[in-house]
Amino acid sequence: MKKLLAMLLALIVALSCTLSLAETADAAALPEITITGKYAVDREVLANVLTTFGVDEKTAGIADAAAAVMNELGERLIVADNGLELGLSLKGTDLFTLVGELSDAGISLGSSIIPSHVLTLSGETLAAALQSAAGDVADDLSSLDFSALGEALSGHAQTFITSCVSAVSYGEAVPGDYVMDGISYNVMAPINVDLEAVINALNTFVADISNDEAIQSALKQLEDKGIRLTADDSAPISTENLPKLDFEAYMTVDEAGNTTGATDVVFKVYPPDSEEVATMGDVLVEDENVRVIVQIFDTENPDATPVNVLYQTSAIEDGHQHRMELYIGELYFGFVCTVTMKDVITIDSDIYVMDNEKPLLCENVVIEQGGTRTVALNDGSKTVIAVEDLLDGEKTEELGGKLLMDALFGGLGGLVSTASQAMPDEVETLMSVFMSTAEEPAA
Repeated sequence: MKKLLAMLLALIVALSCTLSLAETADAAALPEITITGKYAVDREVLANVLTTFGVDEKTAGIADAAAAVMNELGERLIVADNGLELGLSLKGTDLFTLVGELSDAGISLGSSIIPSHVLTLSGETLAAALQSAAGDVADDLSSLDFSALGEALSGHAQTFITSCVSAVSYGEAVPGDYVMDGISYNVMAPINVDLEAVINALNTFVADISNDEAIQSALKQLEDKGIRLTADDSAPISTENLPKLDFEAYMTVDEAGNTTGATDVVFKVYPPDSEEVATMGDVLVEDENVRVIVQIFDTENPDATPVNVLYQTSAIEDGHQHRMELYIGELYFGFVCTVTMKDVITIDSDIYVMDNEKPLLCENVVIEQGGTRTVALNDGSKTVIAVEDLLDGEKTEELGGKLLMDALFGGLGGLVSTASQAMPDEVETLMSVFMSTAEEPAA
């Protein structure tokens, strides 16, 4: 029962923090909005992945049932009418709903988890809780001189940045006709990076902070409040046996000396005292498009296939696309996120595993202005329980028991019944796993 009460209280506190913004902030800060989401799992790709990783037939069947259910799930979040609605549906039928409303009296919360009850929290209780929390934070930090702390940190950071910038320099540019990935350049400029100077700058930065009384005093006060921001090991980084860095920048320079078009920086990293490349790659920047390619070699096994990493962000019509790919031997993992902004904002995310053409999992999220909540908070048949009464020692057991029974026989029972009617075979498979897991401790 305590776990149920804790969950319900957490829900109402989270909701109160969200809805209180609507009461205290300008209306434009919390616009009416509707967010919907859908998932799609390629069950054929999933089966191939599970086979590749040697998953047994029973587990594969459970995963396939879960994938079938995911393909029919839908999510929504609607912020409108002085409240919000959160819903999870299966084949168009609601499995779970959470509705909250803000009024002059306070906050009300209803959920399909407790279908026969509505929880309320008065404005006075909420205001007192927020003021108490804010007061505690203010008291904890009242002795900190944020102005002096900011100046100290800014000064040390500026010194560190200046030292790092000074450690990087361009060598003499070499004119020529260079072609890389189909792009032509007319200048190659070596980039010199003094790695030892960068490490020394970092060590100096850490030492300066450690010796700064204002900063250390602030950190000590935060640690006394249970907030620890420092690491136990602050030993300087050694500058011995440093790797060798090799950078070359390819660019196009016009007659006036201005850089135009794309810039491609090629880099190589060599282990100490070795001519064998440990890591190599390039960074291509062209307008809003950026591409990073990295190859990591196994220097102890030259015949091993290198690890290949690709990151790319590209401007597309009405938006951007981000791509991440990772090749580890025969393994392949990929992630693509496409964001388009038209009348609505659409976010499509695809996850690839082993197959670089067919995504294993797709998520589609649509964000649009406006919205209307579809689930009533109270149709007049629900019992209203004040959170203040739940916290009253004399009433906690009685009211908590009612909520527990409502959740077990109404909320969770209704959820399972709805899911079973929509997808009986898949839900039966998943429920059998749940039941067997629940019985294991008793056995």
